[in-house]
Amino acid sequence: MPHRLLSDTAANLHSVYIALLKDSRLWGDDYASGLQLITQKCSEALAAARCSVWCLNEAGVDLCCQALFENGQAADLFHDQLLKRADHPDYFACLDHDRVLVVDKVAAEDRFSSFIEYCKALSISSVMEAGVRTEGEVTGIIRWEERGAERIWNADEQAFACSIADLLTQFFAFHKLRETEERYRKIFEAAGEALAVLRGNRIVDCNKATLEMFRTRREDLMNVPLRSFWAETQPDGRKSRDIESLIFSPARHGRPQHLVWRHKRLDGVEFDTEVGITPLLLRGRLHHIVCLHDITHRQRAERQIRELNTLQQAIFDGANYSIVATDEKGVIHTFNRAAERMLGYSGREVIGKSTPARFHAENELRRRAHEATEELARPIQSGFDTLIARVLEGAVDEREWTYVRKDGSSFPVLLSVTALRNNLGDVTGYLCIASDITERIRANAELLHSKREIERNANHDLLTGLPNRSRLHDVARAAIRNAQERGQKLALMLLDLDRFKEVNDTLGHAVGDQLLKQVAQRLQALLISYGAYLYRLGGDEFAILVTRIQDKDATMRLATTVKASLRQPIQIEGITLELGGSIGVALFPDHGDSSHGLLRCADVAMYKAKQQSSGALFYEPQFDFHSPRRLTLLAELGAAIRNNDLILHYQPRVDLASGRCIGCEALVRWQHPTLGLIPPNEFIPLAESSDLIQPLGIWVLETAMAQARIWETNGLNLIVSINLSARNLMENAFPQCIEQTLAAHGLPAERLEIEITESTLISDPERTLMVIHRINNLGVRFAIDDFGTGYSSLAYLKRLPIQTLKIDRSFIRDLLSDDQDAMIVRSTLDLAHNFGLSVVAEGVEDEATLQELKRLRCEQIQGFLFSKPLPVAEFEQWLEAFSSTVTLPDLVPPLH
Repeated sequence: MPHRLLSDTAANLHSVYIALLKDSRLWGDDYASGLQLITQKCSEALAAARCSVWCLNEAGVDLCCQALFENGQAADLFHDQLLKRADHPDYFACLDHDRVLVVDKVAAEDRFSSFIEYCKALSISSVMEAGVRTEGEVTGIIRWEERGAERIWNADEQAFACSIADLLTQFFAFHKLRETEERYRKIFEAAGEALAVLRGNRIVDCNKATLEMFRTRREDLMNVPLRSFWAETQPDGRKSRDIESLIFSPARHGRPQHLVWRHKRLDGVEFDTEVGITPLLLRGRLHHIVCLHDITHRQRAERQIRELNTLQQAIFDGANYSIVATDEKGVIHTFNRAAERMLGYSGREVIGKSTPARFHAENELRRRAHEATEELARPIQSGFDTLIARVLEGAVDEREWTYVRKDGSSFPVLLSVTALRNNLGDVTGYLCIASDITERIRANAELLHSKREIERNANHDLLTGLPNRSRLHDVARAAIRNAQERGQKLALMLLDLDRFKEVNDTLGHAVGDQLLKQVAQRLQALLISYGAYLYRLGGDEFAILVTRIQDKDATMRLATTVKASLRQPIQIEGITLELGGSIGVALFPDHGDSSHGLLRCADVAMYKAKQQSSGALFYEPQFDFHSPRRLTLLAELGAAIRNNDLILHYQPRVDLASGRCIGCEALVRWQHPTLGLIPPNEFIPLAESSDLIQPLGIWVLETAMAQARIWETNGLNLIVSINLSARNLMENAFPQCIEQTLAAHGLPAERLEIEITESTLISDPERTLMVIHRINNLGVRFAIDDFGTGYSSLAYLKRLPIQTLKIDRSFIRDLLSDDQDAMIVRSTLDLAHNFGLSVVAEGVEDEATLQELKRLRCEQIQGFLFSKPLPVAEFEQWLEAFSSTVTLPDLVPPLH
């Protein structure tokens, strides 16, 4: 039947979406092939003539075609094919505001007027497309085009379009991140200096220059302690292991270090290096970026200069470093060609006339704020004098410094100062060797920035800037360890906003994104004083980690404070919005010993809080449907619906005026082949919490109407009542499903009565009321079930097209013994009669209650006094016996 096809269509499209999501070809290296696969599967899924993906160009203005699947095969396309915003202003305006753009008839659609010639040329009659959004902004589209006969795109197809657009958002983000990582990997590999990344003291990554320096392969370096490549002794004669903590301890505490260290290759050759160690936090763990520069050649040159004590200009001029030599008073007498190029002075300008102080900036290049000392703030000459004093003490002092050129510009160098001595050991001058390290610093800074950027993007929500789900689990794991060690508790709250979908659907995703940002800012400002941390998990879900809690009461007070904060009005683009939220709370160690376990329990509690409209709830085991039995039942329930393995029981309704059974209520039952009879209060909530509630409602409708047709053929004109979920009544296609079912069985609409509860209207009242009115226009009757136990009874009573109220059994049970229940029943009867409605009393179990209801002018009754719900055959036996024996004064059934 058509409504079954609609359900199957949704399932098939969902299967296509899941298959695409899991297809490894989308997440491989070939971006173009991944896009082509998406267009192919989407074209085939909707049997559309054409499917294409377009992205905004680099200017972010016009759309450029990325992939096209046409007539069953990939089509050649030109990447300079554009949809220009200037040529199609109305279309782009709709694209910016609408989640899905559906044009069933292109020729009659004003928004597509600028595409008429394009559509005529390709015989395109209908179009559907969905916007691909990143951080709330449209960055592309996926479009389906139909040729020939016009096509109406149904709700399942539109939902599929939205799902594929979300998949494309993930696809583009993934490949952009891969491109970024590849770019920074190339920078890392191309760096001239040897670069290695350490975790602890082990090498976890390195570039090609590192492998060349140690003359080895990558596999010989990975996960090997760096100390494995240290020489046994350092240049000053001390053992490397003896001074390890002195040299490397500051780096392990997060302070950058620069030093000279002697290493050893795998072939045993030792060499000295300049070592720069920079701390970096990756995924919550401390790493270090180590930059190694082989200074063997420079040291050899310096050693020869000291030994020969002669400064041959030819040697200096051939060096790649700036070499400046002075006498013991600091007067320059050697200035090599590299120094001239680097500093902009000629030798004639400075030899015999200047001192090195002219070339030095006032402060060192990389001063650290937490290490700033009085010495670093001294004038040039004082700082240089301190350096010379260290040299005279025999220190090998190499450090980053700033040189100033003749034109006043500055640049970073690695400066080494050596004292020149004669044969007697007296200082005769100083040798200053400096290398320009601008490019090295830039490469290090870019690498450091890229690592931090990747780390931040991996751990933070791009829209709100809040830490994301991954970061929550990292922090929660550490917090749980601390709580275990100290015997303390912590709380994890899960927060879901009320009516956020309504804001998105009504005002657009841009307003929804602004709303999420304001909520994030408000909650962060509130929670900081409680020592709590806020995370965005996705959509309108937030998590709150409270690492210091006193007791459950204090935790609930915080949850109540958060909920009260959400209820404060929010202004966005001149619109005042009022939201609420539902909060589920899980405690460590009461409800779980891991972040995943606590989050799942908080989710269960939040769902229960939303159901009960209670604002905030602690997790309780009885809330939890997420068990192996539930998962098994959920899978088997779908099969039971498809295989027609459920059954309906029928409970009669008796008219007090005529004494006749005028109808019955159809109640679904599940006789499980191995578990026996499963009660409705177990499997119906399962269906409610999944997509099975809609096919279950359709199964009940079809089965009940088929049975009503059989009875009518046999001369029994009974009204059959069925119960429907709010999910059924929010489906726009459901009225058509009812109409087709009645027509298929040849039944008049008045044979069907639909029972709804007052809570049915809560989630989306306007949409539900619209569907109810469409069904009522077919002639179908409506009854309010369990009247008085729901919400807004009087507010919706006058708006609903109902004929019957059913008084809940909880009021009928104590009608004769509880004055309040008696008053409620009388008031309900008076209210219903004033509205022209008939009343059914549920749960009538004794003769005295029956007589009192007759006295109060109740029209119909239903309960065990007459019969419990019965299978079809037993119900028919009961009906035959009741019709032949009962009289109006008695109304006592012969069967139970």
